[in-house]
Amino acid sequence: MRLNHVWVPVICLASAIAFAQETAGAQQSVQVATAPSLITLPDATPVLLRTKQTFSSASAKVGDRVPFRVTEDVKTGDLIAIPRGAEAWGIVTAVKPRARKGRAGSLDIDIQYVQLLTGEHATLRAQEHSKGVGKQADMGLNMGELGATVVGLPLVPLLMLEKGGDAKLLANTKITAYLNGNVQVDLAALEHAQRRYITKGPRRSPFFVDRVIGSMCLQSFVAMLN
Repeated sequence: MRLNHVWVPVICLASAIAFAQETAGAQQSVQVATAPSLITLPDATPVLLRTKQTFSSASAKVGDRVPFRVTEDVKTGDLIAIPRGAEAWGIVTAVKPRARKGRAGSLDIDIQYVQLLTGEHATLRAQEHSKGVGKQADMGLNMGELGATVVGLPLVPLLMLEKGGDAKLLANTKITAYLNGNVQVDLAALEHAQRRYITKGPRRSPFFVDRVIGSMCLQSFVAMLN
């Protein structure tokens, strides 16, 4: 009888240890099964962009957001990570208006990030510097010529008031930006977004749609004549 009293605690302790080990093993197996599979877009991967609108040193201000669009798919293997037509954004970091004495304006823009197919954002690095046309050289020649004549001498101060050109970053300007560091993407989320993208298809501009419809109508009309 006493022997049974001795073995009962030992058996209970062994059962508790075995149960704890099984539970920990089950939790670990669940964690391994549900851990996301990641793929990496390497640092310095090029992303081809175009500006969506014109910016000028005459009107731009530091802090203005600058929109871009991606012009070519960026792929990892057979999957599209950044689709053509995706949004990208930059910011105006410095503006120098045109000034007297023929000094040109200047405009500096930093490209910051792009939207992935999954909807997440990836950081980009690129800078765009635009400068207007200066007139100092022409002014120097003109002032020298005018200063050599008695009649032209009073016109020299007027030339000093002339300003240089504004700096402009025109719409549809091509710019190449680069991923700023490695970008990890959930493979399952990317595959899901890929299926939706293929089903939906890439975005088409209204001009493209009108051109397709016009071509179909023309073909139908030619077929009727034949």
